[in-house]
Amino acid sequence: MILALVNRVRESDFIRKILETFITRVLLIGIGLITSVITARILGPENRGFLAASIALLMILYQFSNMGLHAANVYYVSRDRSLLPVLVGNSMLVGFVVGGGASLLTAIVFGIKPQWAPVTGLMLILPLVTVPIDLTALLLQNILIGVYNIRIFNVIQVASRLASIGLILGLIVLSIVSVESMLVTNLMTSMFALLWTLWSLKRYLTGWPHASIALFRSHVRYGLMAYFAALFSFIVLRSDMLMVKYMLGAEQLGYYALAVTMGDMMYMLPVTVGTILFPRLSAMTSNQEKEALTFRITLVLSVILLVMLGIACILAKPAVRILYGEEFLPAVPAFYWLSIGLWFLSVNTMFTNYFASIGMPIVSVFSPALASLVNFVANLYLTPRWGISGTAIASSVAYGMMFFTSLVYIVLMRRRRRVAIAYTGP
Repeated sequence: MILALVNRVRESDFIRKILETFITRVLLIGIGLITSVITARILGPENRGFLAASIALLMILYQFSNMGLHAANVYYVSRDRSLLPVLVGNSMLVGFVVGGGASLLTAIVFGIKPQWAPVTGLMLILPLVTVPIDLTALLLQNILIGVYNIRIFNVIQVASRLASIGLILGLIVLSIVSVESMLVTNLMTSMFALLWTLWSLKRYLTGWPHASIALFRSHVRYGLMAYFAALFSFIVLRSDMLMVKYMLGAEQLGYYALAVTMGDMMYMLPVTVGTILFPRLSAMTSNQEKEALTFRITLVLSVILLVMLGIACILAKPAVRILYGEEFLPAVPAFYWLSIGLWFLSVNTMFTNYFASIGMPIVSVFSPALASLVNFVANLYLTPRWGISGTAIASSVAYGMMFFTSLVYIVLMRRRRRVAIAYTGP
């Protein structure tokens, strides 16, 4: 039985890519854990909270600025590789012009209303400088996924994290560790990832990269749907970090950031599967075949996740005590509540990849938009009363809302298809 499974893995490029990417993600988790432990112990809860707020601001800005190209690049290049030079050009245009513009506008707003800024000084400036670089690297790496060069995509991810840890160790040796110096290392690794990605894409280019407004306009519906779907999804996933900072302060955010980091480790598997699944689904021509493949993978993944989350909840408290110290134990109850929602979020990730592969129906935007509203309202009520555990409950409710909305849409879509078949006859 084991030999048959090994042979099946060898013969299946899809399974092999999932395993390679998952192993990569495990390495990234280990590297991230090391980085998290180092930063937590050196910076302490409050400064770690400031670092988390700076990173959250960076991530929110490049999510606001991506123009939907993150998914559109995968979708279109997997269907037609001749578009690659234009997609590279459009990605660089959006990354540097739109991303840089978003950073400039944010700096102007926070300059006029400094009380709105979650951080100040270099803790604000460095993330703003990093946004266009990070955004361009993100968009170009999605093209690598679209041409199914998953291996080099994984290598860049691991190498970037290792470079980050090396830079942090250098800061420790030089005794110049601070929130600001940590943000400088983040900027440097983003530049490293961007340059390597550009070099890796060179082999696929049949001409010089160039932007095409005409092509961008022809893809605008898909791009905008992908943009708003990702934007609302990201708001659901990360807006609670800033709400904790404003309502409870930097120290509580330090605890909650650790709970979120632990949740991100669990979420790595469905992200991995979705990364490989999306270009595979996009290249298929039959929606029914796409749906069948999605449900087969979702069924297996949902069972695996139940086991993983159960084990994680059992090990969470001793792991935090050993790795981070007693002072970070307040993060554990928040993780327990988050783990409930993580199951719904993980399964829904398979649904969102399926929706993206069939052209981004309206539910792709409606589901995360509704969840964002639910999450915001629930946080206003639960966070002041129950602290970061209330924040985690609000997130889990929002994740569950996305899952059930997507599931209802799929059920209605299948029913409509059966009615259409019955009406037209054999």
